[in-house]
Amino acid sequence: MSQRILKFSIFCTGVTGITAEYIMATLASWCLGNAVTQWTLVISLMLFAMGIGSQLSRTYEKNLFDIFIYIEFTLALLVSLSTIAIYTLFGITEHLAFFIYLLAFLIGLLVGLELPLATRLNADNEKLKTNLSAMLSRDYFGALVGGIFFAFLALPYIGLPRSAAIVGAINCGAAILLGLHSFTKLQRRKTFIVCGGIVVATIIAAFMFGDALVLINEQRRYRDKIVFSTTTRYQKIVITKFRHHHWLYLDGNLQFATSDEHRYHEPLVHPAMLLAAPATRVLLLGGGDGLAAREVLRHKKLQRLTVVDIDPQMTELARTHPLLVDTNASAFHHPKVNIINTDAFAFLQKDTQQYDVIIADFPDPRSADLARLYSRQLFLSAFHRLRHNGVFVTQAGSPLFARRAFLAVLKTLRTLYPALPLHTAIASMGDRGWVLAVKNKRLNTTQLHAHVAALDFSHLPLRYLDHDTLNTMLGEQGRHFYAGYHSIQVNSLSSLSLYRYYQKGVWELY
Repeated sequence: MSQRILKFSIFCTGVTGITAEYIMATLASWCLGNAVTQWTLVISLMLFAMGIGSQLSRTYEKNLFDIFIYIEFTLALLVSLSTIAIYTLFGITEHLAFFIYLLAFLIGLLVGLELPLATRLNADNEKLKTNLSAMLSRDYFGALVGGIFFAFLALPYIGLPRSAAIVGAINCGAAILLGLHSFTKLQRRKTFIVCGGIVVATIIAAFMFGDALVLINEQRRYRDKIVFSTTTRYQKIVITKFRHHHWLYLDGNLQFATSDEHRYHEPLVHPAMLLAAPATRVLLLGGGDGLAAREVLRHKKLQRLTVVDIDPQMTELARTHPLLVDTNASAFHHPKVNIINTDAFAFLQKDTQQYDVIIADFPDPRSADLARLYSRQLFLSAFHRLRHNGVFVTQAGSPLFARRAFLAVLKTLRTLYPALPLHTAIASMGDRGWVLAVKNKRLNTTQLHAHVAALDFSHLPLRYLDHDTLNTMLGEQGRHFYAGYHSIQVNSLSSLSLYRYYQKGVWELY
C-alpha cells in the first residue's frame, strides 16, 4: 500500500510541477511583459532547477522518508503562496523579475529533488527498470493532468490564486496520506504533525483569501480604482474607474479610455467604410470590446457585421457588463452582428465569404504571437476575402514611440496593395496610427490619398472625425519619419521582424 501511495505522490508532484511552471510563466508575462520570452525563460529555468535538484538528491543518505515528506510540504507551501507573493512584491520592489525567477528556481529545485528520492525509497520494492519506468510514468501522467487543469479550468474559471492553492493542496494531501500510512517510519513524528497543520492552514487561507489579497496588491499596478478584474484562458481583463471615466486593460496594457476612445475608433472604422461605400458586408478581426462594432453599425446600408475575436469571455463581457454595454451602445446585441470566437488567422484560412471592408483591431505586437497578426500572410488571406476595390484597415501602433514597427506594417501592406498611413494624438494612448489599403493595384498612393482626403463625414453622428481632421491625420509625420524605410523588413511568419521593431520602440517617452 505504501508503494502505491508513493507512486501517487509522484503523480501529484507531476500535477503540481507542471501547473506551477505555467502559473509562474503566466505571472511573469503579466508582470514583466513579453509573453514568449517570459514563458521560455521561466520554463527553461525551472527545468534547469529540476536538474540541480536531482543532483542535490545524491547528498541525502539518511532519513530519506522524512526528507521526502518535508520537501512535499515545502513545495506545497511555495506553490500555494506563489501568486500572492508575486502580486505583493509588485509595486514594492524594482527587482520583481529577480524574485519571480528565484521563486521559479526554488519550485523547480524541489520538484527535481522529489523524483530521485521517491525512486530510491521504492528501490526495495521493485527492480530498477520497473522502478524507474513506474516513477517516471506517474510523473509524466501527472504533468498531462496538470496541463489540462491549467488550460481548461485554472485560467478560464478558477483564477491563479485559487488554482495555486488547489495544486498545493494536492501535493500536501499526498504528503499527509503517505506520512500517516507510514507513520512509524517517520523519525520526527511531532514535526510532521506540526508542519502538516501549518501547511494545511496556510493553503486554506490562500484559497479563501487569495483573490482578495491579489486584488489589493494588484491595485498598485493601476493608477485608478479597479472595479472589475477577471482572468480568461487568453488574457487578464481589468477595468478601472476615476470619477465618471473608465479604462480597460488587457494583460496590463491599456486598450481604451472612455474619455477619448472615439478618437481611436472613429478613424479606424469610418474612412474605410466610406471609401468602400456602399459597405454592406464587413469583417471585424479583434475588437472584442464592441467599440469598433458600434462605429460600423452607424452605416445604415450595412447588412452583416462578422466579429472574430479569440476570447469568448471578452465578447460576453462586452454583451453583459453594464459599462461596456453602455459604451458600445449594445453593439453585440444588434441583429446584424455575428460573433465568432476563434483565432483570426485560422478563421481567414477557412472562411469563404467576400467582404467590402475588413477591419483589424488587434492589440499592439508586443509578443511574437501578436506580431503574426500583422504578417504578410495574414494580410494576404484578408485580401483574398475582399471584393475588388474592397478596403482593409489595421491599427498599426504608434508612429511616434515605435516608428520602425509602424513602418513595418505599412511596408508589409504595400507589398500587396496601395496603402496609406494615418495618425492622430490620443490623450490616453499617445500618438496612434492606422494603415489603410485598397484592393486595387491600378491605384497608386497619390490617387489613394486623394480619394481618402475627399471623404465627407458630415452625415454621420461623430464626436471627433470630420473632413478637416482626416486631412490633418493624413499629414506628414515629419521629414525624418521615413528615414531608413528601405531597410525595414517586411513582417512575415518566418521573420516576425515587427516584433523586434516594436520591442526597440522608445516606450520610455510614453
